[in-house]
Amino acid sequence: MAGLVELAAFLIWHPDSVPGQIKGYLSSFLLITLGLVLSGPWLTRWGATLLARRTQRPATLIAVRRLADNPAAGFRAVSGLVLALLVMTATLGVITTMTEERDHPHGGPQFNHLLVNELSNGYDQDHRPIGMGRPAPPELIERLRAVPGVRTVLLSHPVAEAVPVHSADGDDTAGQVVDCRQLDPIVLYGHCAPGAQSAYVSGVWHGWRDETGTQWPTAPYTAEQLAGLGVLNVVVDSDGSTAAVEQARTMVDTAYPGPRQAMTLAESWKQAGAETHAYQQLADAVILATFPIAGCSLAVSVAGSIGERKRPFSLLRLTGVPLGTLRRVVAMESVVPLLVMATVAVGVGLLAADLFLRSQLTYSLHALGAGYYVTVAAGLTAALAIIGATLPLLRRITGPETARNE
Repeated sequence: MAGLVELAAFLIWHPDSVPGQIKGYLSSFLLITLGLVLSGPWLTRWGATLLARRTQRPATLIAVRRLADNPAAGFRAVSGLVLALLVMTATLGVITTMTEERDHPHGGPQFNHLLVNELSNGYDQDHRPIGMGRPAPPELIERLRAVPGVRTVLLSHPVAEAVPVHSADGDDTAGQVVDCRQLDPIVLYGHCAPGAQSAYVSGVWHGWRDETGTQWPTAPYTAEQLAGLGVLNVVVDSDGSTAAVEQARTMVDTAYPGPRQAMTLAESWKQAGAETHAYQQLADAVILATFPIAGCSLAVSVAGSIGERKRPFSLLRLTGVPLGTLRRVVAMESVVPLLVMATVAVGVGLLAADLFLRSQLTYSLHALGAGYYVTVAAGLTAALAIIGATLPLLRRITGPETARNE
């Protein structure tokens, strides 16, 4: 609960610096993981008590009585699988949402033809840009506009202090100013107030949202003053033809050489999608490696539990308890905590992923695909098969000789 509350608090107050964000989110997920481990025995006892009230089967009653007496041992056997399920659910929830959001930007395909060259290296905790390009030479704008297929050129410039604005995503801060004559033709980026020469804008250049209906606040800059300011972004609006895009790209990159090449938003989205797909493949590899290890841990725990109680089981067999009943006892002792804790792990993982996405990326959690549910079902089925594979030990180690007193 403490970890989830900390994640929820980031919806209201969010760390500005990257180190602060790393520490905050890392502590949240560590608290969630620790809480799941510490609450596992209590939840196991709760599940066993609830089941005991609803059954009269001998095997189930024996199993839930032992779980109620020693819930820590029951949870310990399945703890590896439960933690793997928590990590898998939270990871896939975040990656799936990022992939779908960035494969289908809010602005839609209308943004595809926009060519953007971002000249700053991000923003500091006061929302001020880190680095910028020199003031744009007048001949650059004229040459770009002369390219067949280019409709308009938009430059954004830094401001001394960020200004609060209201955009499509709600309240935001604007650390840039633009010339209204350049902004208004690009309808998807919003518009200026009637008669305004310049306006404050937020970072809308990557096209993650459509600002068509946004009217940006007026800024007190003239066109001549803007011409003397450094440049943060160069946006070229064209008809999307290869000739227009490549000529504009060459001119912009020649005027502002740097580590990043000017890219159309379609190219940026494709690159972002490739990165998130790579993260998803990495997460799949981790999950496929984690589940078998957790399964081996489960097999060792169940076999050890049978070995520790071979004499009580032998005495039960001597009193006439069928071997099948004892097998159901052993199975129920693992199945009850496994199903209870798996349900909790999935729910907590989805909630943690949603809170992280909302606070860090302003995304809402997307429904996980069929692959996730197939993986979960396969993992639980494999766990049940592992439990079943240990049951033949009962016949071997619970014979009459085990119950003999010397």
